[in-house]
Amino acid sequence: MLKIIAFVWLFFFWINFAMAQLPNIELEEGKSLDKIVAVVGNQIILASELDAQVYRSMGADRSVSFADKDIRAKILDQLIDDKLMVVKAIEDSMEVSTEEIDARWGQLLEQWVSQYGSEERIEKIFSKPISRIKYDYSLQIRNQILSQKLSFQKFGQISITPKEVGRFFNEFKDSMQVIPDQYELSHIMIKVLADESSKKKAFDKAQMIRDSLLDGTDFSELATRNSQDPGSAPSGGELGWFERGKLFPEFEKEAFALSKGETSLPVETPFGYHIIQTIDKEKSSILTRHILIKFGETEDKQQETIDRLSEIKTRIENGESFDLLAKEFSQDENTRGFGGSLGKMMLGRISPSMLAAIKDIEEGKISEPIPYKTSDNKPAYHIILKKKFYPSHRMNLEEDYSQIEYFAKMNKQTEIMKKWVAQLRKELYWEIY
Repeated sequence: MLKIIAFVWLFFFWINFAMAQLPNIELEEGKSLDKIVAVVGNQIILASELDAQVYRSMGADRSVSFADKDIRAKILDQLIDDKLMVVKAIEDSMEVSTEEIDARWGQLLEQWVSQYGSEERIEKIFSKPISRIKYDYSLQIRNQILSQKLSFQKFGQISITPKEVGRFFNEFKDSMQVIPDQYELSHIMIKVLADESSKKKAFDKAQMIRDSLLDGTDFSELATRNSQDPGSAPSGGELGWFERGKLFPEFEKEAFALSKGETSLPVETPFGYHIIQTIDKEKSSILTRHILIKFGETEDKQQETIDRLSEIKTRIENGESFDLLAKEFSQDENTRGFGGSLGKMMLGRISPSMLAAIKDIEEGKISEPIPYKTSDNKPAYHIILKKKFYPSHRMNLEEDYSQIEYFAKMNKQTEIMKKWVAQLRKELYWEIY
């Protein structure tokens, strides 16, 4: 039931996010999809848009038939509702900046590259260059942002009372989903920092490699032999094209400052020291290769980090607040402001090392320091507070109030939005051809 509620809410924006998938419709030769099937204000809906949405719904639900007239009518209705929101947003003088479109395009392109492997592959699928694809999608992106701005303005601030949550739960409690085993956890994480002597050794090695480059040694050869970046070393250090803003700021600043073919001095980032060579660059993207020499995290530094966390653990066991010490000492910027809270984590999403550390300790107890990998892949250690274990159960108000409240609010927003869009259909011009 809850999945259905979520679908109803999100279906209003189906067409907005449909652009996140590349076209995969093979047409019969000579068949045209450019017929207009509906007009909404000054917006048109093409048969190609309708057919693309039907194909996507077929991908999500195998029981859907392309020729099913009822399904096509429902999807066309949703497309009309979406266009009505765009027309209303324009009528209300809402605007979308070039920067907003560029940012959304960047997210879309990044998703495509992740899915299909490279920009070159995307260009082959579309049979046109990236610049042209961006131009073709700009209007869709603009409409998407307009629709989202309007929906947030109209429905983003809708609140819900505990009484409404209870009424929603009583109506749908028999169809509430089953929650798997969960652990409510918090942690305090401290990174293993390289000492000055190991940083100096890394710098000196990077400088020696750069001297070899100046003496005429091939960059690719040196990268293959010396770089400690396993992802790029086998290809001579080449990183491929990156959009501006996707690399470490220190790396990117130096790379864009270099002329084509020029090599940098050692550049420090959280990964270590880099020797950078700019192969090619454009205004907003760059092609580089590099040689990475990592800082050596010594055993002394690792033990120093473990000892520091053990001391914090002892302080908590002696009565000090975990939340306050997490805010003071944890180096996890995403959780420290919340007292180190990781929230409720489903069993399948907990790493084996974390699970082994907390599985056999009592609720309210803290694990010994164990290794932890940061988002930038740097070594660290953390201690974990096992707040509570929640065995598998059907959702209920006592244990899952916040989730039920979210679904109840979403359901309320859906009902209000449906009524509002129905009123728009009376106020604005639209017509099915």
